[in-house]
Formats: sequence, C-alpha cells, structure tokens
Amino acid sequence: MRLLALAFFLPLAGCALLPAKEPPPPPAAETTVPQLADVAAARRAAAGEATRLYRIDAAASEVRIFVFRGGKAPTRGKNHVLTTPELQGFVALRSELPTDASFMLGFSAEAMALDDPALRAAIGGSFAKPLSEEQIEGTRDNMLGDSVLDAETHPEIVLRSVEIGGDWPMLVARVEVALHGSTQVYDSLLEVRRDDERLSAEGSLVIRQTDFGITPMSVLGGLLGLQDPIGIRYRIVARASED
Repeated sequence: MRLLALAFFLPLAGCALLPAKEPPPPPAAETTVPQLADVAAARRAAAGEATRLYRIDAAASEVRIFVFRGGKAPTRGKNHVLTTPELQGFVALRSELPTDASFMLGFSAEAMALDDPALRAAIGGSFAKPLSEEQIEGTRDNMLGDSVLDAETHPEIVLRSVEIGGDWPMLVARVEVALHGSTQVYDSLLEVRRDDERLSAEGSLVIRQTDFGITPMSVLGGLLGLQDPIGIRYRIVARASED
C-alpha cells in the first residue's frame, strides 16, 4: 500500500499544523469454509423445511479418491486410492423437482484409508500392485503434512450442492468442495434412485490440487511426482430420517 504524506494547512490562527491521517484499510473479506459441524447444523435446518430428508448411511456408502503418478518417469511412481469410512451428511428434497433438492457431506482427512490392498487389486491395472506398509505410511504422512492437506490446520473436507439441474434420475450438480482452507466449485453428473425410505446416488467429479493452493508433490528434480488432477468417484446411500 502506498503511504500518503499529505499535510493540510489550516487557515485558522492558533491551530497546529498536523499531517492528515491516512484512512484505515477496509476490513478483509471473510471467507467461510464449511466444517463438519456445519453439516450437522444444515441437516437440522433442512429437517424443518424439507418434504423428505435422508441421512447418509456411511456403512453403505463409498467414496474413492484417485491420485495419479506423474513426473518425468511416471512408470516408476505409484498411483494411490483413498476411501472415506466416516462419511457424514444428508440429502434434502423440498419438492418433486430436482432443482429444489440439496445435499451436504463431509469427512475427516485423518480418517481416510489409504491404498487398501484388496481395493487396489479390484481396481486393477496400474493400481493392482500392492504397496508395503512402509510405503503406505510414508505416503500418508506426506499427504496429511503441511505441504499437502495440512490436516492439523484443515482437518475436514466438506462437499455441498450449490445448484442442481437435470431431471430424475440423471442430475447435474454444481458442487462446492471445501479443502485446505478454501473452496472451489465443480460440476458432477449424478444418477439418483429414490423411494420413501432410501436414496442412492452415483457420480464422479475431477478437482485440481492447484485450485486449492496445493503444489503436487515432486521429488528428485521432478523425476517422480503426482499429477495435478484428482478423481473422485462416489456411491452415496442415504436413509429416510426425521432429523
């Protein structure tokens, strides 16, 4: 900011000559990043206005997060897949129109499971080779550390709908992702099946680490590293709930 060195000479006799005070800077705009507590609060608020409310069944739901190897010698690196066993959230329907629907979900960064051998084998291809416990723990420490997720400062990841279009059962949602202390909005195609007791949704979206101020990991002068895009595939199951 430039400093203004201005002095105003007052024409009134006997008045001291004082430099004009620089006006205070405007307050910085506050950015609200949703937390898991906001998911619970939003669910309680939705219960009072929704015609039907569904609470996410974590045991029946699955979110897979794919991180891809990169660098100058990508075949020498490792792909990774993460899952979220402690998913929380809800889906609210306020009418029969999908445009009146909304959802919100979140999970703890530290609770994510990394590179389960059975899951890697089921995915197949370049994911099929299992990793050692030492490799998994090393990757996990790097992922949660200051240079990537910084989980100590930003322990939670939250997704919520901004806008929903399309028509049953194929919907298009604009999804706000809260990660690493900031938010970004992405489009997701969903296939939704529902009845009075149960709702299921399957879909995917692609985010970029650099959108959140994260520099994709790179070592050995860029020989090994990770790609910027991260793929998220999910299958959400939710049960009818009153609160």
